[in-house]
Amino acid sequence: MAATKPQKVWNKGMASEPKPPRAVETTVRCTTTGCGAQPGGVRQIPSWIAIEVVGSTEPKRLFCSWDCAAYGSALAELRVGGGQ
Repeated sequence: MAATKPQKVWNKGMASEPKPPRAVETTVRCTTTGCGAQPGGVRQIPSWIAIEVVGSTEPKRLFCSWDCAAYGSALAELRVGGGQ
């Protein structure tokens, strides 16, 4: 069945199925010792990032870089609220 004129206008002339989005590359798992670990003791590691999301079942963790911290933050935010 052919598309009507309003359908063609709305679809900007496209008549076929949309193309799937391109694959998104993700970073490989970090190999830095201690990255993603829970902080233990009072010793701080300079320039490491601590992530703690209030209400998350994920505990406070330390990350070696902003890339790793972004991953940890997203994981903690997904685990807010406990058992669903």
